[in-house]
Amino acid sequence: MQVVQPDVVLVTYDALTSDISQLQPIEWEAIVVDERNHIQPSLSKAHQALRELDATFRLLLASGNPTKVCSAHW
Repeated sequence: MQVVQPDVVLVTYDALTSDISQLQPIEWEAIVVDERNHIQPSLSKAHQALRELDATFRLLLASGNPTKVCSAHW
């Protein structure tokens, strides 16, 4: 199977943990995590899955929905 390098991938925390074997081979430029409280404590499955991904840049958003935040400025 050939792995395609996507521009953007949006996944839920459940999909992240269940599909980690498909996401791990990709060399990610950036990983942006919304609702970082979902990956705490560090023993959570989602936190462990995120640590397995190779990324140049990582950003954890404290709270809120980026769509709502952006739409407030339009």
